[in-house]
Amino acid sequence: MFDVKIIKGWLWDVAEITALVAAISILMSVLFGPNVPFFGNVVSNLQPLLQAIGEGGIAAIIAILVIVAIYARR
Repeated sequence: MFDVKIIKGWLWDVAEITALVAAISILMSVLFGPNVPFFGNVVSNLQPLLQAIGEGGIAAIIAILVIVAIYARR
């Protein structure tokens, strides 16, 4: 039977890899423009998300801070 700590570790590893891929995608899109294969439209896809966060106001900012605090605690 799997231990919860093992599964939790796997999930954190997946989250870290996903965050790194997202950061690299944004960097590649900013540096080389929207025509980069695989990384091209990342910035344009993030714009609606950032607008939604802006419309959500303080609740969204608090939620993001909680997620970052949990992530930093690891």
